[in-house]
Amino acid sequence: FSLPALVGYALPERLDFTAQVLATLAIAGSGAYVFARVLRLGVIAAVAAGTIYELSGPMMGFLGWPIAGVMAWAGWIFAATVIVLRGKRRLGGIVFLSAAFALSVYAGQPGTVAVVVVSTPSARAGRELLRLGTDFGSSALLGAALSAPLLLPGAQLLSRSVFKDVQRVNQALPAQDVVNVLLQGFNGVPLARLGFFNVGTTAYVGVLAVVLAVTGFALCRRRPEVAALGAVVVVSLAVSFLPPVAALLNALPYRARWH
Repeated sequence: FSLPALVGYALPERLDFTAQVLATLAIAGSGAYVFARVLRLGVIAAVAAGTIYELSGPMMGFLGWPIAGVMAWAGWIFAATVIVLRGKRRLGGIVFLSAAFALSVYAGQPGTVAVVVVSTPSARAGRELLRLGTDFGSSALLGAALSAPLLLPGAQLLSRSVFKDVQRVNQALPAQDVVNVLLQGFNGVPLARLGFFNVGTTAYVGVLAVVLAVTGFALCRRRPEVAALGAVVVVSLAVSFLPPVAALLNALPYRARWH
């Protein structure tokens, strides 16, 4: 039921896989573009965001695999989250967020897109917090209901799989691997020897994108959405590179490769 698969069904079988790959890229790029526009960025900035995201190492390294299909919906989920947070179109935001969540589940590898909500001073009142809890809770329930045909049997399969009994699934990456965010395959090992799923490919973002992101954070860090995205980056780096965090994740009853 994933959207790229539905697109593939409409075409001859020989074009199916190619159509799904192109549809995944289109979903990823357009989602980042819409997210940027929801944050009230200009058209050029939004186009840059969409282009950088769909051509980054994480997307291109896993393109054609279910994980990229899940990642493609990140921009749409972030955009819907901001709309729900603002509360101006409550029903539309709830439906939007639940649909984006369900479509990410149907992509086939129900990974988790972390959404950090940073409260502004005006959002600390009890009534506003109750509204946020109600809206996000409703979105989660509706999204789970929409994706139940895959989510429920997937959870049942996971509970009985060999992966559940793996004792150690998260290992912190070496600190030197953070360089791969800037320079693809920097460590001097030929990519062919590292294999397809090497960190040099899947971590790559690029110098230009990182400079733009750091500059944007420095200039707009007081905006709650920017602060929230900064928090997502900090949490992601901690999960990937800090051994104590990896050990904590390995102690959880639910096994997942968070990094």
